[in-house]
Amino acid sequence: MIEDAFAQYLLQDTGFRRVTDLWIRQYQKLQHFGGTICIKDPEDDEREAIGGLLGKDYWGVRDISIPYSVWEKAIEDSRFAGSDFLRVLEIYKGESILTNKEQKEIKAQKEQQDMRSLSKRYACTKAGEWLNWMQETNHKSYGNIRQLLNNNKWQTVCFILDAINQLPVWKQEIETMAVFASAVTQDPHFFDKGIENTLLFQGICYFLNVEEQDISLAEKNKLYYEAGLLKDDLSVENNKKASFYSGVTMISLQSLFLSATTAFLTRYADGSPNGLVNKGITELFSIIPKSNILFLIFSLQFTR
Repeated sequence: MIEDAFAQYLLQDTGFRRVTDLWIRQYQKLQHFGGTICIKDPEDDEREAIGGLLGKDYWGVRDISIPYSVWEKAIEDSRFAGSDFLRVLEIYKGESILTNKEQKEIKAQKEQQDMRSLSKRYACTKAGEWLNWMQETNHKSYGNIRQLLNNNKWQTVCFILDAINQLPVWKQEIETMAVFASAVTQDPHFFDKGIENTLLFQGICYFLNVEEQDISLAEKNKLYYEAGLLKDDLSVENNKKASFYSGVTMISLQSLFLSATTAFLTRYADGSPNGLVNKGITELFSIIPKSNILFLIFSLQFTR
């Protein structure tokens, strides 16, 4: 076919590389071929290749401007007359060429399909409730979910929604963030930072009916705690260390644990500019999440 021959002609000469890419972008933007492209600071091979096809001398010029009417006429005056230039470019690229509008429509359709799939998968769950709310209100968390989906990170979205459904607070339990993340995603650092951490916190704020703006670190850690999570960064501050003694008591009642830790938080977090972190706590307790048996670690000695 003549289109194949034209595509091979363009492929065999590196001087056509930039001009073909520019015509592709022009087509994608305009949804048709037209306008003018400009080759800035052309290389010697570009001057020779383009000049040879168009029958012009581009030696000594700073930039090469090519109106599509000139390009089209040159093709019609060549052995490639009658060729479908869009098809030529698709053969050249080895893929279909879609306009920006078409790409946007396909992206929107995929996004809608992904959201329908997520809504179905998480129907009648806490995560499903949050998902429906963020879509109805167009909350910024919805934008974060869309960003992940547009980057083909479906599994990441599912991990975040699974995490919302498995928050320890739903079972009146407490876990460290690392233990929780490992149980949900097999990666103890999954929720340490980035959009994964942001979305998890946004989900927690939704269920606690809290606006996540302008929240201090101490307040943020309190909210994690209310969701049943202890941030691991509570354990490090200015290389201070906490000493643990052998006094470990097994307690089977979560109520006792919760009352003790609530008193602890009240003492060290409330009224303190930086809350728990500035107290140099490196560890508060250990938990066996699969049971209701909690180990309460006491006899903590803090160094300042």
